[in-house]
Amino acid sequence: MVSAVTSLAESEMPDSMFLAYIGALAVIGALMVLVSILPIGTRAGTRVIGLVAGAAMLAYGGYLFFLFDGGTVHVFYYVFIAPIMLIVRVVKDVKARSAERRAQASALAGPPQQAYAPQPSGYAPQGYPPPAPGYAPQGYPAPAPAPGYGPPAGGGALPR
Repeated sequence: MVSAVTSLAESEMPDSMFLAYIGALAVIGALMVLVSILPIGTRAGTRVIGLVAGAAMLAYGGYLFFLFDGGTVHVFYYVFIAPIMLIVRVVKDVKARSAERRAQASALAGPPQQAYAPQPSGYAPQGYPPPAPGYAPQGYPAPAPAPGYGPPAGGGALPR
């Protein structure tokens, strides 16, 4: 058995709890080092603090596992709080960085462009036929029908 020192009291720690504490130190320390090394948009200060804290956790876990002979173990509750703090900090930094990039992209793009420019009345886009005769926009005379394309002779009545 190993005795553990906490901020409230000194008590005996079972071997299974001791090994679980060492495992928590190793896993959380490795995660903190990994997140600090990856370029995911966190600030340099956050990355340095995470790297130092993760390395310290790994070192203390290694000491307890390989070199510790028995006696008093200091249980740091930061080991259990650190992952939550790390996740919150990384999410905040990534959101702030993405908002900053979106703001820069919109500033570089300039004002939003209009989908189409309104055209003056009577304008027929290229490739489309002009308006039908007699349906000219207001203010413009109706164009004369092209030869052979006018209304049928006799007013359009069909023979019976």
